Amino acid sequence: MRVLHICNDFFGTPVYTRLFKSLDRLGVDQTILVFLRNDQVATIRKMKAQLTKEHRVVTVQLSKGVSSLGRVVPSLRNKYVLKSLKDRIDFNSFDIIHAHTLFSNGSLARKISKESGLPYLLSVRSVDVNMAYTYLRHLRYSARQTTLGASNLIFLNPAHKHKLESWFREQSNQNNVKFKSNIIPNQIDKKWFKNLGNPKSLKDSREIKVVFVGELTPNKNIEFLLEVFRENWLDDYRFEVDVIGHINLTSKGRKYAKAITEQIARQKNSKFLGEIRDFEQLKKQISEADIFFMVSQFETFGLVYIEAISQGTPIIYTKGQGIDGYFKNGEVGHAVKAGQIEEARNAVKMIIDNYETMSINCLNRVQEFKETSIVEKCKSIYESIIE
Repeated sequence: MRVLHICNDFFGTPVYTRLFKSLDRLGVDQTILVFLRNDQVATIRKMKAQLTKEHRVVTVQLSKGVSSLGRVVPSLRNKYVLKSLKDRIDFNSFDIIHAHTLFSNGSLARKISKESGLPYLLSVRSVDVNMAYTYLRHLRYSARQTTLGASNLIFLNPAHKHKLESWFREQSNQNNVKFKSNIIPNQIDKKWFKNLGNPKSLKDSREIKVVFVGELTPNKNIEFLLEVFRENWLDDYRFEVDVIGHINLTSKGRKYAKAITEQIARQKNSKFLGEIRDFEQLKKQISEADIFFMVSQFETFGLVYIEAISQGTPIIYTKGQGIDGYFKNGEVGHAVKAGQIEEARNAVKMIIDNYETMSINCLNRVQEFKETSIVEKCKSIYESIIE
């Protein structure tokens, strides 16, 4: 089985490397197509050398002009990419195409499919349903046609599936989407399964430690976290908030990080611990926390939620985003709408009231996010399409 992955963000996150290495172990022959702006090439060259030992990665360098125009008129960018690949890739040598986003990658997959006859499947992500469909209105028709032309659809969570179904008014098209949809989560690193936590209790404890782990960006909504725990509003309980995260090194990212870390420092019960890369140290912080709290504006999946439940730590997560829909509300934590302070505080109360059961539930449910079950589902989808 030969798979052509179109994966624009391959160098941007370890999620893809993890998936592709796992598929390697199942005997899937893979080529990864990545198109990059010229100004990105130098930044990722070293990373590319590290990541391509086990994969064939084909990169197409785009000028800044082609890249910018491609966001508005993907068909022009696709023509440029295909022309650049003319003597580099024989599309007829593949069995299937897997596009890892609907808008940027999916349009290219559809174009290749039309020319080669290869079937394609789509992974639909947060950027597709929350950003691209909202702001790239002129591409909505094309996105719907790309969706209908796909042999299969993979969603990271139920919320994205429901949102995409709402794009189609005709019942026949809604049924088309439902019939070929699969929900497959991202896998967390094996290290978390080798170091599972133990069930936890709050008996005789009057200090609740809350932890956040994520990038310091406005989307992660750290201001909301600080506001929820700004004062000790629950009788007999004190809150301590630890913020762990890395800084986006753009000028905007640094400016925001400076402002938010100053806000954290002004709040007596909160502290910023910086970025923690050492696994043992990070595991210790999450394991020793009583609640993991991250209510983002938008969230594709959020591996860190699953890392938290692997330590028996109940979670508060974003309603209608990320992992919402995987668990019943109240099973391993609670979903909260961003900005709703009273709703978040009620969620904290409910976790405290049912803490021991939730902690046990966390350790039971995390088993579903193991590499083997996730990757075997993915391979099974490939096989069913090819057959």
